[in-house]
Amino acid sequence: MVQFTGFPCARARSLVEKMEFVADNSAEILVMLVGTSDLYEDVSVGTIEEQICDIVYEAISNINAAKVIVC
Repeated sequence: MVQFTGFPCARARSLVEKMEFVADNSAEILVMLVGTSDLYEDVSVGTIEEQICDIVYEAISNINAAKVIVC
């Protein structure tokens, strides 16, 4: 099954909290378009990178997504 879900204008730091949704749908492959809204905040690129890595870590280790693709 393919599930499309979005969280418009969500920042990377808030997406870790949304991983429950991914777990509920047993995602084997997670494709994320993330980080574009963060560019409009006064946040360093390094901080955004860390937050995206946190999301990927959460998806792989706690949600058991086999593959995570970040766009």
